Amino acid sequence: MTRWWWFGGAATPEEITRELTLMSESGLRGVELQPVYPLEVDDPKRGIRNIPYFSSEWYELLRHTVQETRRLGMQFDLTLGSGWPYGGPFIPVELAARRARALIQETAGPGHFSWRLAHEFTEDENIVAALAVPVLPSGQPDLQHSRVVWDQTRGPGTSAGFSGMGFDNWDVPPGLWRLTVVIDCPTGQQVKRPTLGMEGYVLDHFNRQAMDLFLAAAGDQVLNELKTTADPPFHSVFCDSLEVYGADWTPNLLREFERRRGYALTPYLPALWEEAGPLTPHIRYDYHLTLSDLILENFFAPLADWSQKRGMTARIQAHGAMGDVMQGYALAHIPEGEHIEGGDRYTVDIQHRRLASSAGHIYRKPVISAESYSWLRFPLFMVTLEMMKAASDAQFLDGINQIVNQGYSYSPPQVGQPGWTFYASTVVNHNNIWWRHYHYLTQYIQRVCTLLQQGVAVNPVGVYVPLADVYAKFGIGGLNMDVEIERQLGVQWLLELRRSGYDFDLINDDALARFASVEAGILRAGTGAYRVVIVPDVQFMPTESLEVLLRFAQNGGCVMFAGWHYTVTAPGLKDNSTRSARVKSILTTLRGTAPGLDRFEPCGKGEVLVSDHPSRVLAALPTALPPDFEILQAGDSSDESMQRARENVGFLHRRVDETDLYFISNISSFLQDLRVRFPLGHKQPQRWNPESGELDDTLVFSHSELASSNLPVTEVQLRLASYESCLVVFSAGENGPIITHSDWRGRLKIEKAGERVRVTGLIPKAGEYFLVDGGGKTHRFNVKDVPQPIPLNGPWRLTLGEKIVPELAQFRSWNDLPEGKDYSGWGVYETDFELTTLGEQIEWALDLGTVHETAEVVLNEINLGAAWKGSRNLPCGKALKVGTNHLKVEVGNLWIHHVQSLPKPDRKVLAETYGIRWGTYGEVKPASIPPSGLLGPVQLLPRKQWVATL
Repeated sequence: MTRWWWFGGAATPEEITRELTLMSESGLRGVELQPVYPLEVDDPKRGIRNIPYFSSEWYELLRHTVQETRRLGMQFDLTLGSGWPYGGPFIPVELAARRARALIQETAGPGHFSWRLAHEFTEDENIVAALAVPVLPSGQPDLQHSRVVWDQTRGPGTSAGFSGMGFDNWDVPPGLWRLTVVIDCPTGQQVKRPTLGMEGYVLDHFNRQAMDLFLAAAGDQVLNELKTTADPPFHSVFCDSLEVYGADWTPNLLREFERRRGYALTPYLPALWEEAGPLTPHIRYDYHLTLSDLILENFFAPLADWSQKRGMTARIQAHGAMGDVMQGYALAHIPEGEHIEGGDRYTVDIQHRRLASSAGHIYRKPVISAESYSWLRFPLFMVTLEMMKAASDAQFLDGINQIVNQGYSYSPPQVGQPGWTFYASTVVNHNNIWWRHYHYLTQYIQRVCTLLQQGVAVNPVGVYVPLADVYAKFGIGGLNMDVEIERQLGVQWLLELRRSGYDFDLINDDALARFASVEAGILRAGTGAYRVVIVPDVQFMPTESLEVLLRFAQNGGCVMFAGWHYTVTAPGLKDNSTRSARVKSILTTLRGTAPGLDRFEPCGKGEVLVSDHPSRVLAALPTALPPDFEILQAGDSSDESMQRARENVGFLHRRVDETDLYFISNISSFLQDLRVRFPLGHKQPQRWNPESGELDDTLVFSHSELASSNLPVTEVQLRLASYESCLVVFSAGENGPIITHSDWRGRLKIEKAGERVRVTGLIPKAGEYFLVDGGGKTHRFNVKDVPQPIPLNGPWRLTLGEKIVPELAQFRSWNDLPEGKDYSGWGVYETDFELTTLGEQIEWALDLGTVHETAEVVLNEINLGAAWKGSRNLPCGKALKVGTNHLKVEVGNLWIHHVQSLPKPDRKVLAETYGIRWGTYGEVKPASIPPSGLLGPVQLLPRKQWVATL
């Protein structure tokens, strides 16, 4: 599905219908409407009129959209409100996002001190507390002897000398004192990118009253207006990422803190601003834990509950939350991560994807969504379909199984091309040059997502989330948890874990404490089943989490500590000595009194390894658990080929009952010839092509046992072209392998004919080949009479729009042609060539060489299809003939070539009319401009039909 930007509400029913129809025809199955800032002022002559939110005309547009999406069979989701984060004109300042700031002065006693504060704060700010703390010789505050002068939870008169407006002749005890006044004030943040009528404060995400007001104003009001059209009118409501800057307070925080943590925060408030000795991390942990509780209970839970009671689901991006992000995802019906900035490569994204997918597995959320393609390239108009396919695969490999485009810009014909665009997105709409080929990508994504939503993820490694360490490290200032979790964990070793053939889920304290269970060496949480748990370098860990890991190890599991501190303590101030003693006791049981590094030690029925670095844990991991996806051979088996395969070929494993499904992707421009081991027992593999839907059920594979453990495994031979992916499905089968090894690559049809075996396929060049049958016998055969590739050197005729380019003797980028400079669109290449023979039993393919960016080929009036990614090869089929052949290649490039030549948009009148509401990040000049057109070399590639009978 796709996000659909409406700019200033400047929409019409006719254009809504047109664009929805175009989306449906392209294969998009749903839209998420997000109203944002206007891009033009009203212009009646051009039919442009901005329509405010909440107006009667606005609701008419929504009603029409509901009716049209239902007519077309499309899902319709709505972002509550406009822009992000949640907020709007109905949020008063007292319910807006808030922060704490401190006024600090030092004074020495004995003596008297006065400090008038009236001029230090505004009417929208409130004094939270005033306290005096002795200053130690080290300069740190002595929190054990702090004095609360005034505290809002106890009202005026807590202590003489403070009037609520300042210190008034306060008696200063002997020594140096640091006086701190804590003020609760609004952050002032406004909703980002709002449409007309939705300007206003961002709400206080820790405050239930603020959330209830928002849901009534932005939710119930809209539903009530639309209920005669449909009830509910939307499939899901959507919450965008919580980009709430600096929010770290809420008016009721002190009371909630004391109720939840069992002690008053006020005497310890300085620890949120400065180092205050050994108590500091525990106070900070308790403070952030309280904020986490509040945002979960007062924002995420009410949003999901409100949606469900009204017959809808809540699709929520929890990243950016000031708390346990995984619990935020857990409260969503559909957790949603995000792709951002150049994600078209094989990597691990903790911040935007792994937290969401892990929460989906642990908290049983079968659909795990992702906002996709944000800033895939910078600036706008630099993104190709090939990049989007690679970015989609990278998200699939991180556990995402629903793609939401970011996005489709509403853009009527009268605004021209490339039309209206959103500043931060990939332009995935009808104006993009490659739109005619976009349906190939949607079909692919739909097939993959359908399969990846089946069964459960198989991620046998659990990685503990060091939430307590992050809480303990940071004080006041608004904590972006997902960013800091990724920084605390580190990404490189987790990427190496993936490259080594393992997949993992992140496990948080909440899951371990509330519902994790242990049975027969497996730690279970939701649909997750973990045979190994890796605990990263941490200083703090709740006793409840350690208790579960101890039980896991004692019942046959494997716990691996990476870079483990020997002074680990329990986090939190209350009863810390008792809880830390329990932590020490558990660790002694787990690790022994003098654990050796990098060796497994028994613990009950299981084992424990302690190491000083994650790399050593990874080196030891195969001893405890075989890789789930092990590349045994790649290309010529050289170190370079193996490294290229490990760095670019990723996998995802799911299980449906007794069937195992692996999604495997080559996110690179390299051809990958692989032999891969799967520790599934002896099973029958099939290969599914998610681009075409074709099934290949006769693969080259073998059954064997691991020498170290006698574990039965299946090895499969796979070829992946550049940017190709496939699904390999394993099921129980009565028949063993027929062909176990071969250097005959590509798709083979293997069938038994009585006592004989017939193998049919295509061979690209003459030479000797071999097949090894199921009995271990090697069969060699020599293939002759395969012709050489035929270059198609032209000359070529080229037309760019209405411009005819002089005949080309060799290919050149359009950028280098006078007719092609600054041209964006489609170009048509044509040439004629002669063939005297097609050869015997030869199938020909057309290789276009390098194409910028997508191409469509017609040979002798027969359409060969589109070449939009990877190796631009298309089978010629029966189109090729002896005699004169006519070849036409249409190539589309990118809008950047034209856009970069245009002057910067003049938005002066727009800014004067509505204010500056848009981002300009996408309007910078690109560092370089990609080539355009067909660069070749273009050639015909022979493939000889061959049958080997064994």
